[in-house]
Amino acid sequence: MRITIEASSKEFERKLLDLFTEHRSELAVTVETDWNAERAVTFLSTLNPVARDFARRVVDAGGHLDASVLRSEFEGGLRGPTVALTNALKRGIKRGWWAEGTEAPITVVYGGSLTDGWRQASAYELNADALNAFRQAFAHLDAAPARLNWDGDAPSALPLADWANHDTPRVLPHDAEPEPGGDS
Repeated sequence: MRITIEASSKEFERKLLDLFTEHRSELAVTVETDWNAERAVTFLSTLNPVARDFARRVVDAGGHLDASVLRSEFEGGLRGPTVALTNALKRGIKRGWWAEGTEAPITVVYGGSLTDGWRQASAYELNADALNAFRQAFAHLDAAPARLNWDGDAPSALPLADWANHDTPRVLPHDAEPEPGGDS
């Protein structure tokens, strides 16, 4: 019998672990840490747009992309997107979206010798097993309706009044007539 349990409550988890402990000699328990399309969608959805673009480029390159190519495409450097990838993995483990021990989907490949404790990344890779899951995840996200991204504050859905320092929303449409006896 094979059972997969995801995102259970702490109480359920405690009771289940007690049951496993009671029948320990009869069970073989494994934790799934592989990337599938659903987990990849969750991972990608938590990334900021720059980090998601970084991941897309590695996926589109077939799972291996030279760091020099990425450096030329990301003016702000690679630290921002790679830190976002690491934080997304940690956040997912902390929130129980994937199991402890789940490996980062995109990893750095270092080239050259270790000089003064520092080496520059030579490439970024996505293992072959995860590559298909991330291709499916991007296809799913690309097919979903786009969410609007605003630069700065989102515009108000209400037009502004012609009075009160232009910061009070209008209650009536512009062409509505004021009611008799009301303030105009």
